[in-house]
Amino acid sequence: MSKPLSLRFVLQHYFPYGGQQRDFVKIANTALSRGHRVQALVQTWEGDIPDGIEVVRLSVSGHSNHRRLKNFGDAVQRYRNAYPVDVQIGFMRMAGLDVYFAADPCYRARSLRRYGYWLRLLPRFRVLSAMEAAVFSAQSTTHVLALTTTEVQIYQQVYGTADARFTLLSPGVTDDFQLPTETERETLRQQYGLKPDAVLLLMVGSHFQTKGVDRSLRALAHLAATDRSRCQLAIAGAGNPGRMVSLAQKLGIADSVVFLGGRSDVAQWMQAADLLLQPSRTELAGMTIVEALSCQLPVIASGECGYASHIRQSGAGRALATPFTQSSFAEALQHGLDPAKRQAWRTAAAHYSNAHSLRGLATAAIAVIERLGSERRAER
Repeated sequence: MSKPLSLRFVLQHYFPYGGQQRDFVKIANTALSRGHRVQALVQTWEGDIPDGIEVVRLSVSGHSNHRRLKNFGDAVQRYRNAYPVDVQIGFMRMAGLDVYFAADPCYRARSLRRYGYWLRLLPRFRVLSAMEAAVFSAQSTTHVLALTTTEVQIYQQVYGTADARFTLLSPGVTDDFQLPTETERETLRQQYGLKPDAVLLLMVGSHFQTKGVDRSLRALAHLAATDRSRCQLAIAGAGNPGRMVSLAQKLGIADSVVFLGGRSDVAQWMQAADLLLQPSRTELAGMTIVEALSCQLPVIASGECGYASHIRQSGAGRALATPFTQSSFAEALQHGLDPAKRQAWRTAAAHYSNAHSLRGLATAAIAVIERLGSERRAER
């Protein structure tokens, strides 16, 4: 680009440990490195503001979550009319976006499949469906940055969105997620107080119910006492663990479970761990899956995770069949406690991460944003 672009990123809520939010920061930092001006429009912002990003908070109200979301979208529209930019990039579905980063599954398809067509009578469904249609309908010009081909196909089935309006991004693993040397791995395990024969099970994510923390607790409780005594389940995420702590106590495994809170050192925990567990109830992609593979960490994940395809392709763990069953998850975890199997999975993860590009998300996203910005300037 010969002339910097003015870029505005829209996300209702920012907190440091969300997957969407981390992708935003990756793309924003890449934009800054290329000389562009970056502004973030939010309702709330938690944590530090990265250097170079201007944050504007829009105050909105509403009696329900969907009404606050709609009111925030309307406020963004008014703000753009008053303060135009070259490209407006949304991490939420709404009208007036030049680019949408599709980190969420198709709301209309998922909701109707789960609850049936009576849902169309509810105000929440009408509001959220309209905001989604503003991005994907044939009348829209919004370009979509997609994470999985499966979700592209679903959006096209529902809205008939043209192929040309999608760009499929590779994962966006950052450089701190790397293959550890055996010495580095052992040093980290000693630092975290792990015995040589301990099996560290790791989960990453702040929405504990969606991520299936309860499923992991039940799988751990299902193990034979001798196996369970070797396992430690560590859960990194900024959510409220109250319900899950109660469940762990009820299952009699509270001593084997630790909630780490939000962490900035997730890469180090992955390098020290033995298995990543991701039995999510819904997960459009699942960045932690490819981050784990980049750290030579095997993964057991539900088939609902879009990036479970990387587990199947690499052979570095187990992608569970759909629909999820607790028994199949427990069996996979038992299988993963075999040291020889885990070593084979670790070797497969190392081969896969070396042979495949898992780090190009931000660069590809900026290429699309720059192209659209140039086209819009030429039109003006």
